[in-house]
Amino acid sequence: AEYLEEQISILENRIRELENPTVQGSGMVLQNPYIGQDAPTLGMLHLSRIQHIEIPPQLREQLLSAFLSYASELGFFLDPTRFYASATPGSSTAPPPSPALLQTVILLATHIYSTDSITSDMKAELLSQAVNSTSQALSSNHPDKVLQTIQAHVLLAQYFFLNGRKLEGRYNVTMAVSLVLSTRLHRIRSLEEMERRSFTYATNTDTSLPPPRDAREEMERIDAFWVVLSLNSCWATSEGTTSSLTYWKSQFRVDTPWPGRQIPLASDATSTSTIQLFLACGADAGYSILALHAKACILFEQSHELSSRFSPSLSSQSTQKWVEICTSLRTLARRFQSELPRIETAPSPAVSRQLLVIHTLTYVTKIRILSLMSWDPSGEATRRAALEAVYLVKKVDLHETTFIDPIMGVSLPQQIWIIDTDTYLLMADALDDDWTNTYARSVSIYGNNDVFRYAGATGIT
Repeated sequence: AEYLEEQISILENRIRELENPTVQGSGMVLQNPYIGQDAPTLGMLHLSRIQHIEIPPQLREQLLSAFLSYASELGFFLDPTRFYASATPGSSTAPPPSPALLQTVILLATHIYSTDSITSDMKAELLSQAVNSTSQALSSNHPDKVLQTIQAHVLLAQYFFLNGRKLEGRYNVTMAVSLVLSTRLHRIRSLEEMERRSFTYATNTDTSLPPPRDAREEMERIDAFWVVLSLNSCWATSEGTTSSLTYWKSQFRVDTPWPGRQIPLASDATSTSTIQLFLACGADAGYSILALHAKACILFEQSHELSSRFSPSLSSQSTQKWVEICTSLRTLARRFQSELPRIETAPSPAVSRQLLVIHTLTYVTKIRILSLMSWDPSGEATRRAALEAVYLVKKVDLHETTFIDPIMGVSLPQQIWIIDTDTYLLMADALDDDWTNTYARSVSIYGNNDVFRYAGATGIT
């Protein structure tokens, strides 16, 4: 928490200095995190010798199209139509994307789109460019530099997680969290803050974003917050590290409404205690795929957070309170699971893959909750939940898929191994390798490939 508060303070001062260049700043500047002996390793990248890589127009369009086909799964929260138009010369009067954003998009696109035109050396240079540009993005004059820098950090985090470089992935997640908090994206349409400001969007701090230019930009900001929260919740939980966004504490309370692009918010719409109301089993309007994903990540995180709160030394009163919270979370997880759309009903392959991730995280949460108390003494409910989660994979066609969320490679296998090694081995041996190669392309770096043999074999209904 102290580290995060320091990062937020640095970013607030930096944004203030950039927006008011004539005002004497605090002298605090953002340092390149990848330079120095104690920094996350980036192999043998030498940022001072980066060679700018020119991508031919036709290949560039192919890479952009490939990226956008998986954009929602990669945590891309900007409006895809606007982005594509701005990234295509002559297609829009809007300013082009910032170098940081465009380079991270191209970098991830090379992971998705296979072509001999992009060599491994070129990919290394693209990574160098993306890292260097993102570290300097807030110093640019780009009109959308803050939101696009958040997006660049999200995409870099995904790239590093995909390649098993978890330290660098976590660093970029932390930077994204620091930015969304320092710009108060967790308080969009906050009832408390909007009442205090007589329903004006702009805040009274120098580090806040200006009012959105239109409804789509406001939706981008809302989506940005939830994408960052979901990424942080999943990976902090999977890695067993301290969360960078402790939304259960009052100073980080989330008022931002659940994401969803269908309907622009009314001019007087407000929101408050979004996550707290969800955890209290309250009704809400969070039914978009992005909202369901955020909820699944929150439940996943909360199930692990509960396990860390328990201690045999707790007083009887505290223990009773802990039991009540466990029971409430179990009830909420059951209700949430029962209300999820079925994967078979997905309107597109992208949505079916997203629903697969949501359902899997929900099953992992269910398994974790069962382990917290003596609700499953025989272990039968745990084994049944694990196998049901495994069989979900048959409902998604992954044979032509080049990307799936890398959290799939650590969440379920890790949880099953911890809770019930017999179930883990049963899953590993029960199914054949028909699906392994597709899935393992993205996630096998996190563990033994044998773990993926449980998923997606032929002949299972």
